[in-house]
Amino acid sequence: RNKGRRMAMTDRIHPASLLASWLVGRHLVRRGCGYKALDYVWFDGTKYVDTGIICTQDTAIEAEFMRDNTTAYYLYGATSEDNKASVTAYMTSGSGNWRFGGTSVSQSISKNTRQSTRADKSGMERNGTLNKYGGTVGTFATPKTLTLGCNHEYDGDYGTSRFIGRVYAFRIYQNGKPVLNYIPVSREGVQGFLDGVSGRFVPLED
Repeated sequence: RNKGRRMAMTDRIHPASLLASWLVGRHLVRRGCGYKALDYVWFDGTKYVDTGIICTQDTAIEAEFMRDNTTAYYLYGATSEDNKASVTAYMTSGSGNWRFGGTSVSQSISKNTRQSTRADKSGMERNGTLNKYGGTVGTFATPKTLTLGCNHEYDGDYGTSRFIGRVYAFRIYQNGKPVLNYIPVSREGVQGFLDGVSGRFVPLED
């Protein structure tokens, strides 16, 4: 059931390219290159990953996750000083706020419930339902690289409001093409992600 939903979310964005990157990651795991496949990567409220990607109005972000509690923290983020070029997913006590450029949308996000989300200039899609933004996205490029697990703040700091929960998958597209496809793995006992696009192992950072 979950596999069908994920394909429904991505079949309009070069599914062949996405499948190819997924197969690269799985091939590296199965070859015994020191990787062990995981169902998810656990974020304990102190970790993050810098994706190295600058978001624009042509970026799309897919995240499959489960939050562990109802404290306030970022699932991902890159912020501009005036918020007009910010891309963030911020969890509050019982909801989540997705900002994309100059506008945002909020949704109820309960703990211990797996969520499949996709944010781009058309809106934020959650579990197959598209939710429109309340304003205009506009033309922008974030001043900082997008981080998973925290917010990359406009002054360069990696924020301390960090995600607590599970990340099952994380993907970024530029102009409809996958540029990042994080697959949960461990290597030599260290949890992180295998990027199916670059083939690179990405451990969590403090």
